[in-house]
Amino acid sequence: MNTVLYEGKAGIPADTASEMRLLLHRNAYQLPKNDCFAGLPDTLRMNPYASLANPLPGDELAFLLKNNPAQATDTIRTLFLDVNQLGLSQGEWDTYYSLKAYLANGPKQGPGTELLPGVRINLSRSRTSLAAEKIGHFTFDLRKYRIPMPAQGVYVSLKRIVVEGESFSGPERPDNYIPTGPMLGPACTQAKSSAWVYTHTTGWRPLTSAENPAPLYHEAIQVELVGYK
Repeated sequence: MNTVLYEGKAGIPADTASEMRLLLHRNAYQLPKNDCFAGLPDTLRMNPYASLANPLPGDELAFLLKNNPAQATDTIRTLFLDVNQLGLSQGEWDTYYSLKAYLANGPKQGPGTELLPGVRINLSRSRTSLAAEKIGHFTFDLRKYRIPMPAQGVYVSLKRIVVEGESFSGPERPDNYIPTGPMLGPACTQAKSSAWVYTHTTGWRPLTSAENPAPLYHEAIQVELVGYK
């Protein structure tokens, strides 16, 4: 098992008639200093069963991003991912995800109408900057997909896919890009998660409050907005 705070591994004997006690290691590390982490100096203050954002092949994880209604900007220009905070696999081998986007008009305001059916992206360690502090950081230029940002918000989603022996061209990855437009990230709250998960057995469901790893997701995924001009 592996959560943000706990991890452990054990071989289970064939005879499990008697009670067992599994000992887990608690992960404790400092959190970055910003307004979102107020009152949470380290991971010991987070939900103990917070889940890592590491979907299995075929599963999907979506993050709700909502714009300030007063903002005139209405299109996603750039996507920034920090897979260190998400807990995504980032080995030397190619690790592929399908980047998707949905309107927040599904059941219970979950992912609904598809805005981006799926664009393949590679989140392997070898695709990131050589600078140590940038390992696991990705930037994608999404202007050509013209993804709108309406008042009810948009879910940006990552679906794990398995690809073998294929080459492809995904979104452009500008180096050392500095955003100039407004930035949006998932809501920074522990009370209610802004992430939803999809599996083929359960369909879409929101993360429960016990699973919510706030404020890590707030740091892990952000988009830059720009108008249609």
